[in-house]
Amino acid sequence: MRALASLAVCLLLFCSLAFAQFSGGFEPTKPPPPPREILLTATDEISQIIPQKSPEGTSDSQKEKGFFARLLTQKTSVHFDNLPLDEAIKQLSQQTEIDIRIDQFALEEFGLKPSVKVSLQLEDVSLYSVLKWLLHPNDLTFIIDAESIVITNVEKAENNLKVTFYAIPELIGNPAFYDEVIETMTTVIEPDSWEELGGPGSVAPYNNGIMVTNTNEIHVLIDQMLTGLKHFQTFPNNPYPTASYPLGLFPQRQSEILAHLHQAEALSPEAPLTWENLLKQLRQQARCPIHIDQRGLEDIGFQTEGMLIPQLPKGCSLARTLDIVTEANELGWFVAGDLVVISNQEEEKSHLDIALYPVRDLVWKGMHITNPQLQNRLLANDSFLVDPWAEDAIALLPDYDAIIEMLTTTINPSSWEDLGGPGGLAPFTLHADCLAISQTQANHQAVRLALSQIREQQQPVDIEKMLANIAKHESELLIRSYSVMRKSAENPLFTPNDLKQIAELIQEQVEPESWRQELTYIRPLGDTIVVRNRRDVQRQVQEYLREMSVTPPPQAVGYSGCMMSPSSSRYLPPQQSTPSSPQPTPAVPQANAQGGGGVF
Repeated sequence: MRALASLAVCLLLFCSLAFAQFSGGFEPTKPPPPPREILLTATDEISQIIPQKSPEGTSDSQKEKGFFARLLTQKTSVHFDNLPLDEAIKQLSQQTEIDIRIDQFALEEFGLKPSVKVSLQLEDVSLYSVLKWLLHPNDLTFIIDAESIVITNVEKAENNLKVTFYAIPELIGNPAFYDEVIETMTTVIEPDSWEELGGPGSVAPYNNGIMVTNTNEIHVLIDQMLTGLKHFQTFPNNPYPTASYPLGLFPQRQSEILAHLHQAEALSPEAPLTWENLLKQLRQQARCPIHIDQRGLEDIGFQTEGMLIPQLPKGCSLARTLDIVTEANELGWFVAGDLVVISNQEEEKSHLDIALYPVRDLVWKGMHITNPQLQNRLLANDSFLVDPWAEDAIALLPDYDAIIEMLTTTINPSSWEDLGGPGGLAPFTLHADCLAISQTQANHQAVRLALSQIREQQQPVDIEKMLANIAKHESELLIRSYSVMRKSAENPLFTPNDLKQIAELIQEQVEPESWRQELTYIRPLGDTIVVRNRRDVQRQVQEYLREMSVTPPPQAVGYSGCMMSPSSSRYLPPQQSTPSSPQPTPAVPQANAQGGGGVF
């Protein structure tokens, strides 16, 4: 009997401890005792582990990056007319003093020989562009091997991947959240090259950054994107810069060419008005080479001898002249780094540029909010929303959905990925407040124009009215049910008595005065806790239930529409979440910045 009594006491003690937080086994208003002081000194008990750095680990990578940068900056001119590829490569190698060799086995895999004939006429362009357009007609490309160039096929080049670690603590926040930077990067920088869409490239978070495996070209774009996002985080609010930030192998040069083509007036070519005379005049004015992509024209069976030259209006720009001529012949044109390319329309549509667009002034409705409580109240993903169609509705901020919907609905809708097009768009919100967009040059121009028009005509938010509406809505009584976690889909975790005690505890801990009103209540009902109280109290109840592990934490989504606690395999029904974030002052766009257009 004594043994049984002892066992009963032990069981009672265990159960009391297990359910103390719900059964009044502790005094909620009495602070817990302070933890025992850990008697350590940083210098004696804890010290840093400082690794010995190996120069071999980075020297080869740095050399290769430097060599690739040389390809982008070293200028050359070529005049190859129906020359064997190996002879053209030999001349180019001697001319640039760079070792260039041909992988014969790679060519043979595609049924080609080093003696295949090539033609290219380009003046004063980068070695990179010469190699790209020299090899393009035969579906060849090149890779870097140490400090030499190897001509190979596209398949081998796509698998010649480089690994780079990017330390980006500013872009992942604290605690670290990697998803947004990875999603932005893989959405607009060659999406097909990433493993998610079947490509060879990969990215993985680690410590304060990301490890990326991909080609040299894509690493250049990634580095530029991360630099641009960090730059956007430093923007002041008055004046707020609104110029776009282009990414590319030649971002500055390409921007200069595009600006010149859109601003310079096209002069009349020599008579008679033929394609040869028009092309000659355009090349003289363009300040860059104009390359005719013969492979692109052959793909659609087009011959330049049959080029139609419509009547050109006086005073039109070089860009408009190119538009008129190419559209009349169902062709397309684009700026590829440091030269203009005329090709077929499919090539034009598939040639996408990437740019970052600062939109803080637009998504925050022209307000800079430093009060964290007010900022949280205005978050667009708040769980206790006001009817957006009500007369006294409150703007939900930051409003990225509206600006994304506007752009993808009004600017060539079929060109965006949602409707099967190649264009991509991703918001990046962590203090950078921008959109990353991958689109054709014509659509980028339309985006810049749209943002410019909005900025010229947008009306500032009536801050006093907004604050009054917030106060009004916070005092409204809402009914909200909170689904509690379960051990499994069939077995509950909490008994009805447990839920009753939880409800009593909330009344003691969360705004006690608010529960003394006749119209407010908190009641257990099956697997839910039903609450009627003010909107601000509902937020506190939601957070309290999460802290007590009664309801699911945010972003803990499992299979089959259920949610799972990160510390166990308990099942819970789907539930909304309210993530956290940081007196409004206007965010003033920089004057004369062309609506998110222009270049830094």
